[in-house]
Amino acid sequence: MMHAMNEAIEKKRQNAGQTYAENVNSADYQLTESPFKKEVNNAVAGDDAIQSLKWGNLMKDAAFYFDHPKIEDESKMKAKLQDKYDDLF
Repeated sequence: MMHAMNEAIEKKRQNAGQTYAENVNSADYQLTESPFKKEVNNAVAGDDAIQSLKWGNLMKDAAFYFDHPKIEDESKMKAKLQDKYDDLF
């Protein structure tokens, strides 16, 4: 155990002054796909390249929004807009 500890300490001394990213083998930490990529699960069937039908659905949802919403209504609408229409923006 002491031998392994001494090796780890020696390795740290050799890499002194380097950042963690410089010390890590980047091949071990490559992502296969982006963590920010979100699947579009709200696609409208038969929509065109500029998503005309989806924009129409957004306008319908916005048309039925309250004039003076409560906090709960506002947070529900924000969540709905983000979930269903985030890919439009």
